[in-house]
Amino acid sequence: MQRKKDSRCYPFPLSLALPGDRVKIIAFRAGSSMQQRLLGMGINVGDLIKVEQQQRKGPMFISKDGQKYGLGAGMAHKILTTRV
Repeated sequence: MQRKKDSRCYPFPLSLALPGDRVKIIAFRAGSSMQQRLLGMGINVGDLIKVEQQQRKGPMFISKDGQKYGLGAGMAHKILTTRV
């Protein structure tokens, strides 16, 4: 998949990122309970993360500072990111 060079400015759901992409979390589009769950895992707005593995309609695996996390597809879709 080829991307435009200026595409890194536009926000998109984490669920659309591809394996190997490095992204920055810019917002959560979720209720307070999901936000608390993400914060409890150590995932916060402003974090830089790498997509390790992504499956359509399945779990997504990301890493941050050497720590790996698994997120459900619905949760990943509610995390807004930009490319870095």
